[in-house]
Amino acid sequence: RGGTEQEESRNQGKKHNWSTASFKSPVWCVTCGGFIWGAFRQGKKCKVCKQPGHFDCCANPHLICEGEKRSRNHWN
Repeated sequence: RGGTEQEESRNQGKKHNWSTASFKSPVWCVTCGGFIWGAFRQGKKCKVCKQPGHFDCCANPHLICEGEKRSRNHWN
């Protein structure tokens, strides 16, 4: 699901909208690259770009959300 150019520019430079998440398959933190461990509620996932992160890494207020995910293998 791709966004329009207007939606993409609106999301550029905005902060992530994190929510606690449970991951069903192995995932790695988008910030530090470390494996996210646990059985449930292992970390957070941005509601907009869907990127995962550790709780501590997601606390960084300077992380920028790149907008909606275009496809399985491509981020804005």
